[in-house]
Parts: sequence; C-alpha cells; structure tokens
Amino acid sequence: TATDLSGRLTGYDAQLDGPVTAVFEAAETAWAVSFADPVSGAAMSTEATQQNVVIQAESIGMTPDGTPGDDAHLRMAFDAGSGTSRSSQSFEGATQITETSHQSASLRADLTPERAFYTGAGADIAITLDDPNLPVRPIMLTLDELDMAFVGPVTEADTPQPFDLTLEVIGLAPSAELWTQLAPAGMLPREPLTLTADLEGQALLGPAARVPGLPQGASADFAPTELAVNGVDLTYGAASALATGAFTFPRPSDAAVPLSQPQPVGTLDVTLTGSGDLLGQRSQSGLLPQQQLMAAQMMLGMFATPQPDGTMTSRIETRADGSLFVNGTQLR
Repeated sequence: TATDLSGRLTGYDAQLDGPVTAVFEAAETAWAVSFADPVSGAAMSTEATQQNVVIQAESIGMTPDGTPGDDAHLRMAFDAGSGTSRSSQSFEGATQITETSHQSASLRADLTPERAFYTGAGADIAITLDDPNLPVRPIMLTLDELDMAFVGPVTEADTPQPFDLTLEVIGLAPSAELWTQLAPAGMLPREPLTLTADLEGQALLGPAARVPGLPQGASADFAPTELAVNGVDLTYGAASALATGAFTFPRPSDAAVPLSQPQPVGTLDVTLTGSGDLLGQRSQSGLLPQQQLMAAQMMLGMFATPQPDGTMTSRIETRADGSLFVNGTQLR
C-alpha cells in the first residue's frame, strides 16, 4: 500500500531520444509477503514500512524502436526517510526472525549499455537476529552510517572486465547485552568499529564465468579473475588493522577438473597498530588477568611480527593447491 501517492512523467515523445523522467512520491509505503510449503512445512513471511519515499527514473539516448543507443543512460534514484522490516523463516520447528530499522536510506544507479554504476547509503541502522541455533541470542547490532559504491560490467564477454567496490561502515556496535557475552568482565571496552574497503579487479560475466564441470546453477555468472586489495582498514578504539594485497583466481581449463571453485592465489599484508597498547591498558585496569594477557600476546606472536615502530605485521599467502601460509609458516 502507498499513502499520498503522486507521480509525474515528463519528456515522453515518439522519438524517445530526449530525457524521459518519471517521479513517484509517497508519504508512506507498506508491503507484506508470505509463503508456506505444504509438503515440508517451511514458511516465510516479510513485512516492511518506509516513510517519505521518492523514486526517480530518467532515460536518455533511446532509439525510436526502444533499444538503447551507444550513449544511452538509464538513471534511477531512491530516497527515503525512516523505515522498518521484519522477516520470519520457519523450518523443522525452528524459527529465525530478523528485524531492521533505519532513519534514512538512498540508492543510485546509472546503467549504460556496457557499465553499471551503483551507490547506496543508510544511517542510524539497527539489526536484530534471533535464531534458536545461535550460541548467543538475540544478536543486536547498531550502525551509524553505511556507504557503498560499485562499478562493474553489464554485458557478457569471454574476456575479463574491470570492476571497483568501495565500502564504508561507520560506528558498528553490538548491544550491551551481546558485548557482555563476547567480552565478559569488561575485558575489552564496548567501542564502535569502523571499516573501510577499497577493492578493484577484473571479472568474467556470463557463461564464461561458470566453472567447467559444475552443474548449471551451481556456479555464478560473475567470477573475479583478479582482485587488488587497495586497502581494508578496520579501526577499534585506538587499535587498527590495515590490509593490502593482490590475488588471482586461476580458471580450470576443461570439464575434467575436480568440481570446485577456483582457489585464490596471492598475498595479503596486514599491519596492526595499537594492539599491544590496547591489551596493556586492559591488563593495567585489572579487567584482563595476567594469564589471559600472556595468552593473547602469544597468539599475536604466532601470527604477527613486531616492528621497530611498534606495529605488528603479518603476510598471508594462498597458493593454487589450496595451501595457506602466515609469515612463511604453513597452516593448511
């Protein structure tokens, strides 16, 4: 349902070559869907509400027969205020419930005959997940801000095409109840996490992306062949971890290969800053017993190498045979 729904269409003519713009606005939207399988007893239901919805679409460069020209663009924008959702999934007597809320949300898309550009953002997000199979329930998280951008191919090709992905997660924090379970006795302060990621690479799109030998539908139509990790930065209080690296994904050459997905081959360099200070502060405050401090320091020493500037570094290497090395030590 939609409350106070209005819309307008401008620029439409027989030639279709000029900008054609459609705008829809609603003070509130609400929808619900449910499904039940009479054989297995599985059931699913979802309901959602959204306030102050504005949807815009603009078409540029279409030919008179309705097909896109070389410089065609289809632009779409979605903006909304606060919203909520609740979904329930039941199977074999167990029910999983997910609830979300946010204060604002937006999505942008710009589609050309060859490339797609997407951006999205949300603010003041809350997520609650309750599942009887979880060791700690419910899981409740809050998030101050979420921003993402993706650029990738839209046409099938036999050769890899470039893609880019950036992500920013600001102020991710578990509820006080969940944090008590994760860090008993206040061993670590309940401070929000911030995550930023900058990735780019090459990928196959279409039938060329499918893994030979796998049944149809078991292999995705989008498969990276190269991935550059320009930077993944995780910050928690005064401590941070920065990762950079590069990977390739060798493709099997024929259907006689084992039924498996391509294994990543490459290295990831990780730099830890402030981890020792964080552990030391908790120990000095009495919230981290000396025995647990020594165990944590030994664990860090196994996977990271101290540097003169006080940071700790680690090199993670994956090989084509599926083996995994950390600082030269084989773990798998």
